[in-house]
Amino acid sequence: MAQSLKQAGVNIFNVIYGVVGVIGAIACLLTLLNWVTGNWLGRDDPKKIFFQALLGTALAFGVVAIIQFVKDMVGGSASGISNL
Repeated sequence: MAQSLKQAGVNIFNVIYGVVGVIGAIACLLTLLNWVTGNWLGRDDPKKIFFQALLGTALAFGVVAIIQFVKDMVGGSASGISNL
């Protein structure tokens, strides 16, 4: 049963990575198209919006990775913490 719970946790994080990736890719694609086609999204600098989308996607991946790392260290055995 513990193995199936661990697998469920892995599946949940794979889904989260997928969602972050899809949303980030859509945001980056839209802002890149906005930059290339003449800023139809608004008054802000299109380059700035594009790089903010890239940074936001990278931060989202980083946060998910940190949460997964902490979960693995806390949820694992005591010997798992000593492996740092």
